[in-house]
Amino acid sequence: MIADLIALPERCGTGLGAKLLEHLQEQAGLRGCAQLHLDTGHTRHAAHKSYLRNGFDIICRHMAWNPQR
Repeated sequence: MIADLIALPERCGTGLGAKLLEHLQEQAGLRGCAQLHLDTGHTRHAAHKSYLRNGFDIICRHMAWNPQR
């Protein structure tokens, strides 16, 4: 499991994130992984577009309840 994969703000839009995703996809395939799953914040629209461009599909919504809210 990879907990976080974050590009520095100054590297956003440079293709670094796509290269990181491509590397992860290649490594997952070499290791026999059938799928990759990721979670992202619902307001991170640029990230959503990037993931969709890189072969990911939106398959569900994750919801949580917080009693401290």
